[in-house]
Amino acid sequence: MRKVFIADAHLRSPEDENYRKLLLFLAGLRGTTDTLFIMGDLFEFWIGYRHPPFTHYFPVLEQLRRLTESGTRIIYFEGNHDFHMGPFFKETLQARVYRGPAIIDLDGKGPTSAMATR
Repeated sequence: MRKVFIADAHLRSPEDENYRKLLLFLAGLRGTTDTLFIMGDLFEFWIGYRHPPFTHYFPVLEQLRRLTESGTRIIYFEGNHDFHMGPFFKETLQARVYRGPAIIDLDGKGPTSAMATR
């Protein structure tokens, strides 16, 4: 299994080429990735709510849900375009969400400092 890090996608609309490419990329992670680290600014704008208020992000959220169901753990570092990830990411996707820097142990290799820049 592997760990994958993504950052600064700044997703806006399903019509955007990068949005479509990221959907395909996320679909390809199922069954091959134990942890997905999102290092901030996955979305152009997101502020946390219990239910996603932005329907144009539903395809990405569905891919993340499928990843979670397949056993991938999601660790999300909030950026300056996505913050207060709120209950949806914690409850629905069982993601670990960090608002700032964190020290994380990666496969017993010792503490690794990680953060998204704001």
